[in-house]
Amino acid sequence: KSLDFEILNFNKLLKTSNEQNFDFLTILGDLINDAGNEIQVSAFNNIIKNYSNKHQIYLVPGNHDVCMPAKEDKITNDSLNLYRSRYGPDYYKVEHDNLKLIFLNSSIFRNHNNFFEDYNNQLNLLKDSIRDYDEDLFIFMHHPLYAEDIHEGKNTWNIDKKARLEIIDILSNHTKSVYIFSGHMHQNKI
Repeated sequence: KSLDFEILNFNKLLKTSNEQNFDFLTILGDLINDAGNEIQVSAFNNIIKNYSNKHQIYLVPGNHDVCMPAKEDKITNDSLNLYRSRYGPDYYKVEHDNLKLIFLNSSIFRNHNNFFEDYNNQLNLLKDSIRDYDEDLFIFMHHPLYAEDIHEGKNTWNIDKKARLEIIDILSNHTKSVYIFSGHMHQNKI
């Protein structure tokens, strides 16, 4: 009924990160709760606008940002384009202090049959990122590859098994460590 609690917590987080002097901040999706709610979009954008003037902030889309309604996990071309018009690219690579940071749209991995071009573009981004790169790789996405077991089927918490195994196959060719950060599960898990 009110965004006050969320706005207060978000401002607290940004204030703390400013005090800690982080190099950058990454939000792992679900920037808002309802992609169709312009009040939530406006509130989010107003808060990060002030923060990002001082520090770099990277965003990845969550199911609440690109699916309408979010609980049904229905991503469409229209909802994807709406995200892109609001926040910019939904998958991209950044170089930071000689490290590669990869930001992916995991909702596309969950719905890859409907977004073949974007799915392949993300896989190619991973392939290109590890080619001739001999440092640790950092990947940020909303859904984790899996919740409990690498061979589990697709469920509420993970990405499609076919996509997962393709990603793991690509990353297994990297000679250094790969760190994947995700946020969808609503719990801390390593």
